[in-house]
Amino acid sequence: MTTSSLVSLVSAVVSAVGALVAVLLSRRAVIRDRRLTADELAGRYRVPMLHAAFNLQSRLYNIGRQDFLGIFLTRGSSSEAEYARFNTAYLIGQYLCWAEILRREAQLLAPLHRGRDRDIVAAMEGVRYEMADSLSNSDPVLRIFRGDQRAIGEVMLTTTDQPADRIGPRWDCKGYAAFVQALADGQSAISRWIQPLLDDIDKLAANYHAHQTRVIAIQHHLVELIDLIDPGGDRIPVNQREQM
Repeated sequence: MTTSSLVSLVSAVVSAVGALVAVLLSRRAVIRDRRLTADELAGRYRVPMLHAAFNLQSRLYNIGRQDFLGIFLTRGSSSEAEYARFNTAYLIGQYLCWAEILRREAQLLAPLHRGRDRDIVAAMEGVRYEMADSLSNSDPVLRIFRGDQRAIGEVMLTTTDQPADRIGPRWDCKGYAAFVQALADGQSAISRWIQPLLDDIDKLAANYHAHQTRVIAIQHHLVELIDLIDPGGDRIPVNQREQM
């Protein structure tokens, strides 16, 4: 082999190796960017779910430990009673709405921490189970069967003004003002599913201790869910997650 041939061969090998390294580095960059985008996208869903879970568990805690319904619904003014009923129903609906959004958009999520996300799914299933449980808990107050949970989540849905060129949630939850207005207007789509919640809230206010088992069980699972989504207390202070 002549010197020139050897030089040509070495140059070809070097070029081939360089091209291969470039391809590998490019693929790694693409994979890294996809993972970062997926994790960022997952975070956009987890944050509102986190706050929905926190708001609901806080209300259940206040109902059980601070007599929230007794103070504001039973013995409060008419405006306080309306708030206690409607807002409590809204917080249940808000949580179920975000659970429904996560179910619908699950195909968009490819989280980095798969073990942790399996635990989050399990905790959400715990909430779902306690709401629907009719085997170990025969009390019908605040019992929401799985199909009804989804229906409540569906009527709470609203579309977002998400820019078309930006990846992100395509759904959002109705705001509280829109929720109250829908009930005031007697919109059948929402009244059909929310009225049973309002009736149960009245029963809970009349005799909390007769119906506390389901409330406590749901609150416990919500706290577990919050701990999994925000383990370091970056968004929800750890000292505000006490189980009943």
